Amino acid sequence: MAFIQGNTGNAAPSCAIQFTTQNVTPGSILVAIARVVVAGGTATLSDSDVTNVWIKAYEGLTAPSNNYVVWYCLNATGGAKNTLTIASTSSLYIRAAIGEWGGSGADNFAYTLGTVATGGSSNPATANAIKAYGSELILAFAFQTAISSATATAGGGFTTRVSNPAIANDVAIADVSATAGSYTPTVTYDSNTLWTIVPIAFNVSSYAVTSFNDVWTPKGTVIANSGGSQNGQPTVLHEGGSQCGLGAGNVFKMYYSNSGTTPGVYYAESLDGETGWTSSGVSNPIIAGQGFQRVYKSGTTYYCYSSSATSPGPAINVYTCTDGTGVNFSLAKANAIVVGSEGE
Repeated sequence: MAFIQGNTGNAAPSCAIQFTTQNVTPGSILVAIARVVVAGGTATLSDSDVTNVWIKAYEGLTAPSNNYVVWYCLNATGGAKNTLTIASTSSLYIRAAIGEWGGSGADNFAYTLGTVATGGSSNPATANAIKAYGSELILAFAFQTAISSATATAGGGFTTRVSNPAIANDVAIADVSATAGSYTPTVTYDSNTLWTIVPIAFNVSSYAVTSFNDVWTPKGTVIANSGGSQNGQPTVLHEGGSQCGLGAGNVFKMYYSNSGTTPGVYYAESLDGETGWTSSGVSNPIIAGQGFQRVYKSGTTYYCYSSSATSPGPAINVYTCTDGTGVNFSLAKANAIVVGSEGE
């Protein structure tokens, strides 16, 4: 995946930075990072292209009074020289950098947020290793407290793509096109300084996993029980056609059972399959009273096989959705499979 363009800025209480080399390419990956000096304010990002969906991947406080933030946007709409505006409710100044990498469009998804590394006495600054399992782009976002006339040189196979040497290199972005293996980004400064490195890996094409060691990583609860609900039995599809306003690219679509006060099959979407699950614009439950479902798609038709949400059995029902939304289901066949007598 090739680096396309980048830019930097330095302002307060907001900092507007534009992609100036060329129009943003449709389907590319965009990133933005900021060092917000004087912690305590909430950092926000807005895009002149309101169709792009941005995810805050990392935000952390580092002494003395520095708030470091990383955002990314998958499958950019493209076609214009976007302006990104980073703002904070409490800041002496904001030092920021943005970058664009050519993506594979609908196949892009955030794969791993690596373990964040911080330090202050070692030089070069050495991040924690991050694993790649195939054809991936790994970005290392480096932050440091301002020092006079700083230089920042990426190592560990990484190449510096965006930095702000005019304002002490306190934000920088480096990359490496990765195959399967372990990668440890480093940044060498011209003197010791407090630093933080945030590594993130993006999948950039389909690939075959040759080893399953350490592939599965617990990510915690993504949709919590609340108000007496008991959520479970998820089916997840990855395709286009968002029903929740998440853009034109592929999204993760989850169908899950809820056996609470309003039982049924529920629906939610996420851009990366881990965070930001939303049901905005969808009236849940999409199939009332049903649960223990499995959802499949054949051609343009969605099929849901389910039974009672509160007392599974004695029959499996079939629901279909033929309008392409994946949320407007109607009963196609009740009691398609029933419990027979012993021996049948």
